[in-house]
Amino acid sequence: KYWIHTEGPDGEMADFEIKYVFGFEPLQQYMVEFDRPADMPPHEVARLQVSRIAWDTLHKRWFYLPPPDVDEKLAPNDDLHWTGVAQRWNNMCADCHSTNLKKNYDVATKTYHTTYSEIDVSCEACHGPGSTHVELARAKSLFWDRKVGYGLPHLKSPDSHVEIETCVQCHSRRRLLHPEFQPGDDFYNNFANELLGQATYYVDGQIQDEVYVHGSFIQSKMYHRGIRCTDCHDPHTARLKHNGNQVCTSCHQHPAGKYDGPAHHHHKPESTGASCVECHMPETTYMEVDARRDHSLRVPRPDLSVDLGTPNACTRCHLEKADLPESRRAELPLYQDWLRAARDGDQQVQAALDHVNRWAAEKSKEWYGEKRDAKDHFAYALSAAREGDRESLPSLMRLATDRRQAGIVRATAA
Repeated sequence: KYWIHTEGPDGEMADFEIKYVFGFEPLQQYMVEFDRPADMPPHEVARLQVSRIAWDTLHKRWFYLPPPDVDEKLAPNDDLHWTGVAQRWNNMCADCHSTNLKKNYDVATKTYHTTYSEIDVSCEACHGPGSTHVELARAKSLFWDRKVGYGLPHLKSPDSHVEIETCVQCHSRRRLLHPEFQPGDDFYNNFANELLGQATYYVDGQIQDEVYVHGSFIQSKMYHRGIRCTDCHDPHTARLKHNGNQVCTSCHQHPAGKYDGPAHHHHKPESTGASCVECHMPETTYMEVDARRDHSLRVPRPDLSVDLGTPNACTRCHLEKADLPESRRAELPLYQDWLRAARDGDQQVQAALDHVNRWAAEKSKEWYGEKRDAKDHFAYALSAAREGDRESLPSLMRLATDRRQAGIVRATAA
């Protein structure tokens, strides 16, 4: 048995038995079971709480995992405390990390009797229930039937949405509308996708909070041209199919090296600045150690950063910690920390960001020319709306009906 000595729900230090380990890489978390009655069947799980003390599997260290943007010590009655509802496996994590989960929450007793078919993500989580497929095999019908086909959703369908909407049942920030989603079903009949809200996305649609890929990907031209998850990722390992820029150039081929060359990226070959994803899919780090890339595959826009304070890939790389006093540098290890400090009113950080943003905007103009429709970006309308500007209403109405824009942008405007 393994134990953790930490503050309990009553505020007192105590020993708690670790029931399960959660995660593999880049971090592992540890779960404690509460409120389990003696007569609960062994296949049921009571309330599981996820400790905020985690293990960094890459750097081999223990660390405390704070909630985003929270620096103060959490009180035991706080929802964000490790014994609170925000750290509850049954309703916050299990849906996407287990197969065929049934929460089975009893409102009267405020207890869980959660069940699952498999504790992890198994074949049926993505391919759907396999019983019909097995019956076809046993009937020696060559795995196919006129009425039910192979008995599984056709994830390789020419319609890329079938595959994508199977993946994004988990790889999205969404609210559940209907609890019986099965792979192959229409995602939007079962879930409400998070729109470009102030707490989740920057005003130009870049990822800010944990939004799990889908909301950024559906903004991309790639999505609208039929690109699907498995064009870049192995569906069973989630690893990329190619290394380095070959992930992109396997499709974006050009005999003159139009994209994968200094004439396009203006950086030394093989350098960080020559990497497609560093410019077009910048990463944000969540949970202290988990770096995830923006999947909107956008062109860097430092001019928007100058006008609206949004992030851009150029400034992310070219920020100099030397612009800050040495005493401040440890506070801001990541670009996102600088952005948060600026949002909180730190004038010193804002000045440093402004300086690099202006430089990057000038370089972008020098290298690529000035876009004629630069001020036509939807970020201007959404920014005005977020600030409560009533004059933004006509712009929002135009944006909501502009079919050139991604659906998530139009829905946000509406």
